[in-house]
Amino acid sequence: MIVARRPVALNAVAVAVAQLQFQTLIARSASLFLAAIQFRAYTSTLPRGQYAFPSQLESTLNATASLSSQRPSAPTNPQTLTEKIVQRYSVGLSHGKVVKAGDHVGLAPHHCMTHDNSWPVALKFMDIGASKIHDNRQVVMPLDHDVQNKSETNLRKYRQIEEFAGKHGVDFYPAGRGIGHQIMIEEGEDFIGAHD
Repeated sequence: MIVARRPVALNAVAVAVAQLQFQTLIARSASLFLAAIQFRAYTSTLPRGQYAFPSQLESTLNATASLSSQRPSAPTNPQTLTEKIVQRYSVGLSHGKVVKAGDHVGLAPHHCMTHDNSWPVALKFMDIGASKIHDNRQVVMPLDHDVQNKSETNLRKYRQIEEFAGKHGVDFYPAGRGIGHQIMIEEGEDFIGAHD
């Protein structure tokens, strides 16, 4: 009799496991159904052409109509200091465009600092056949990242950077002169309106 009870007990366990699996499947299906409903609630119904940044839309002819349908009318906030600076140095903005956080803009900086990575960039410059830097007063090359490395390879790289800077009339500051960002400030090349 004991032998007969074990298969019955095992069958009861198997049925219980099957019922639990079925209940889990039903619960998961319900969860997926709810997730699908919630997802649909958050999806956009905007036409395909309106997937653009506001700054891109503002330069189109019907931008006002497109933007007014997307943005609720609210009082405009004054520009932050950063927005004002970006506004002043942006290039290619539409007439009357007011720069706000999140806008994509093009900038023309007065100076671009490069450092110990200048030699790979100079090699690429020469590889493409370039012979002249468009605005050599814009580029500044202070060497400050690997000054403790006195290996022949690093010293050769530093000499090559210095020769390249001299050939193209680029502002150059040798290793040991200081930290590049500090040099930019000390030499008056890194502040708003430095060359206006």
